[in-house]
Amino acid sequence: MGLGILVLKVVLVFALVQAALLIFCEFGLIGRAAPHHSDLAIPEATAARMMAGEVPYRDFLTEYPPLALPFFWLARWIGPSSEGFARAFAVEVLLFHTATLVLVARHGDLAFPALLTRLAWFLTYTLALWPVMLTRYDPIPTFFGFAAVASWQARRPLRAGIWAGLGVLIKLFPGFVLLPQITRDWRLVRSAASLARLGLGATVGLGMLAWFLVGRSGTWASIRYHSDRRVEIESVFASMIFLADYLWGQAPIVLYNFGAYHLAGDLSDLFSLLSLPLLGFSLLFFCSRAQDVADSGLARSSCGCLLAFIVTNKVLSPQYLIWLIPFIVTLRGKWAGRVRMLFAACCVLTTLNYPYFFFDLADLRPLAIGIVAARNLILLLITLTVWSFGLDRVEQS
Repeated sequence: MGLGILVLKVVLVFALVQAALLIFCEFGLIGRAAPHHSDLAIPEATAARMMAGEVPYRDFLTEYPPLALPFFWLARWIGPSSEGFARAFAVEVLLFHTATLVLVARHGDLAFPALLTRLAWFLTYTLALWPVMLTRYDPIPTFFGFAAVASWQARRPLRAGIWAGLGVLIKLFPGFVLLPQITRDWRLVRSAASLARLGLGATVGLGMLAWFLVGRSGTWASIRYHSDRRVEIESVFASMIFLADYLWGQAPIVLYNFGAYHLAGDLSDLFSLLSLPLLGFSLLFFCSRAQDVADSGLARSSCGCLLAFIVTNKVLSPQYLIWLIPFIVTLRGKWAGRVRMLFAACCVLTTLNYPYFFFDLADLRPLAIGIVAARNLILLLITLTVWSFGLDRVEQS
């Protein structure tokens, strides 16, 4: 569907309302009354060291992938004070989130009432996750990930691969959303999938080469930073550990490291080992299901791969739900409406946990553990729904 004048006006209204409400929530009375929820100290410090002439990875360790750093540098250049950095950073991520809104509006051939419903869900999820929308950079790679899927839908596979590759160099997850597309027709040299693989591989390959040339040994240290992390306290695995504690009295140990709360103990070590195999199995499942699905149904498999990455991850930070917003609102099929309602509950519970009950969770208080467990249970239910109820097959028919 082309963006006609009426549709363009509606999208503009939604974008302006979204911006106004997010700014009010973050910088107005709601944000000031909420517990501390900004996570900008490390990005700001990283940008300050870059502006002082230090080279990331080589001169100092940073946890962020290479293409995330220019966005931090730009916010610091625009706003040299802490307050200025926060406002400039908020404008950056808001622009990318608005661009994602436009892509969502253009995705698929929708009647006008259905478009309004889609945009309303997008706005609902955005406002439900307001504490992390303008204080995390995740809306930026989310745009790149969804742009990759939108480009594939527009029959531009090379561009889709490039979008996904750039997203990987900003934050890893955009590479997973294109897996169902690039694993199709893998035996054929000349196919849309091969063009997407070329775009993705060349972009990531050149980016990694530059990363190692600049960062040297510090690049490996940055990669190991994430692999060395234990089970984070908000993850699905953490909820399983808390359930084991309730049933059998195997109390975990809470550690604060890597800028977050993690769990230590035998079960934590076990889940850390199982995380990667479980992710591999889940991705293989979704990609195998995508082999005989029409192109219009591949976006559902992309959503499934992203859900698999989140629920099998050792770390599940609140901002991870931002990644899912464009994919959930564009789902079609018999169960899509129920998935959207379930995801709304996920977003509300996530914000209830962070920032309001987050430190209660670190103190292992039952109510906070229950809030996160309920959120994780719903996430698992959404994943199983995308697995089991044929959203892809609906679009194929």
